[in-house]
Amino acid sequence: AVFEARHAKRKEEDDRRQTGRRALEETCAQIEQLAHRTDGDEQEIRRASREVQEQWKQQVGRSAVPPGLESRFRNAARAVETMLSARARSREAAVWRTLAAKERLCEELDRLVGSSVEQEAAAGLASSTTERWAALPAVAAGWEKKLLARRDAALRALADPAVAGEHAARIERGNASRHD
Repeated sequence: AVFEARHAKRKEEDDRRQTGRRALEETCAQIEQLAHRTDGDEQEIRRASREVQEQWKQQVGRSAVPPGLESRFRNAARAVETMLSARARSREAAVWRTLAAKERLCEELDRLVGSSVEQEAAAGLASSTTERWAALPAVAAGWEKKLLARRDAALRALADPAVAGEHAARIERGNASRHD
């Protein structure tokens, strides 16, 4: 009877450890899945990551962590953070690429104003530039407003030779600040 009681107690402890280990492994799998997600809102992923980390803390408080699971969980949590920061950097880079593309289009128009291109050719090039502009996404409102003003001023200068001289002078005055 003593041996049976001791054996039953050990079996109960082993079952509890196995259950705890499975729960910790499932939690690790959940955060690893978050690290490999390509869809979903960043806020949603951050919220899910916090929930899984809280779940991990609660499970660790109830049972001992088997070797290797702690580092597996930490690595997966770092992978989630890395993925989220890579998304943020990618979004930021896209904004800068768009800004640079719009700047190049403005510079093309400015060069057309300064050159001796025929009126019809200038109108065709301006139309092409306007189409390429429309294909680009909008940037922050403040930048978009300034770039639109610059583009529209160049388009007016291309359409009206009287405005072209004034526009060319404004370009010359702003060359140093634009270069900076």
